[in-house]
Amino acid sequence: MKPIRIALIPAYQPDETLLALVRELALRDFFLIVVNDGSGSEYEPLFDEVSRSAVILHHHENQGKGASMRTGRAYLREHFPFHYTAVTLDCDGRHRICDAEHLCRVAEENRDALVWGTRIFRRKTPIRVRLGNKMQCLAAKLTTGISVRDTGSGLCAFSDLLTAKMLEMPDNKGDFEMELLRCCKRSHIPVPQVKVRNQEIEEA
Repeated sequence: MKPIRIALIPAYQPDETLLALVRELALRDFFLIVVNDGSGSEYEPLFDEVSRSAVILHHHENQGKGASMRTGRAYLREHFPFHYTAVTLDCDGRHRICDAEHLCRVAEENRDALVWGTRIFRRKTPIRVRLGNKMQCLAAKLTTGISVRDTGSGLCAFSDLLTAKMLEMPDNKGDFEMELLRCCKRSHIPVPQVKVRNQEIEEA
């Protein structure tokens, strides 16, 4: 049986882009979980609209991406005790839906792995962006032992087999991706990399 596909989206003070994103994902048959990470009362109307297409989980105060991912994964463990594939996306629309679908396909073929999206850095990408990414990748290699080509795409996919391990991660507010790599290193989780496009990089 084909696993259900779930999109997990942390959101802090989002704009209308989030609404467009969840609507498109719903059309692609994703089950949607959005974590409102303490955005404030002025954002309630937007989250009410989003709730027509997604389950909304709430933090009363902003706790950061790591805590949002933990909240989402805890919901997965409680409500989806069966075969699924989850993909994480940012709420600002910088990820393409087709890339999310591709990562899901790779994760479905490699259920013991965390599939890592890596952005394509083109020649026109400003050198400060390319150099910053290289420094972050070097830091990841030195601190986790895992070599990745991009530490900051925010797009990754995993199966239900990994959820419990990921729930053991600490809620590091400013270093989520690095902590995720540390988790993979500790638990001997493979990290295959898949190239993705990214509007933020291409418009930099």
